[in-house]
Order: sequence, then structure tokens, then C-alpha cells
Amino acid sequence: MTELSGQAATLPALSTQARIVNLWALWCAPCRAELPALERLGMALAGRGVQVSAIALADDVFPVREYLAERAARLRAAVLGPRQPVVRQLGLDALPQTFVVARDGGVLACWVGARDWDAAPVRAELDRVLKDA
Repeated sequence: MTELSGQAATLPALSTQARIVNLWALWCAPCRAELPALERLGMALAGRGVQVSAIALADDVFPVREYLAERAARLRAAVLGPRQPVVRQLGLDALPQTFVVARDGGVLACWVGARDWDAAPVRAELDRVLKDA
């Protein structure tokens, strides 16, 4: 995995904070559509100690970095090669997929498909899941 700066990146199994990890791709229109709301979600949850990240499945960092600079510049992001073994291990047969990961590394929820991260019912469901984070 690579940060948008080009530096190597990893997602630690354990963390001091809960995480929401969204996997997406530039070719996926629903993925692109939800990124601005995902960025707003990240800003809203930062004060609660929840980190929101978007990981693009792509071979090249440059187009992802350019796209996010225009549409979701404050969203923490990285790029993961689509042929990496972890992609197969996660069973990513559809995008976007969003994982809620507890501090201990356990996956609390996985949602397939785009979500309206600004919608009250989605935020309420997320709050219920994060209680166990």
C-alpha cells in the first residue's frame, strides 16, 4: 500500500483508535460519488477518536491523488495495488466496501455498496456499531 505522497503505508492490526476503511476505485462511479460525504464523516468523527480512510485500488498513485485533491482533499487516503494478496483475502468482489475496525483490529461491520454518509439513519447505524469499537 502506498500513501498519496508515494511513501509506503500500512494499516496496523491494532490501533489506539477505531477506524472506518473504505475501499474504492476510480472506475467505480458510486465509489467516487460517496467520497465527499466520506470526507465530511471523517471530519465529524475525528473528535471522537475515529479515523476514516479511503484506500483506492489502483496501480498508479498519481490519478488517485489528482482526483482526491479536487474532490476530497482532506480525506486520509492511500493506494493499494488491485493484484495484492490482501485484496483476494478480503473477498472484494464489489466496490465500494467499507469496514468498521475496532481498536483491537476486529472487524465490527462491513458494508458493500455506496452509502449516504451524511444521512441521519446511516450515521445512527454507524454510531451503534462504533459503541463496540
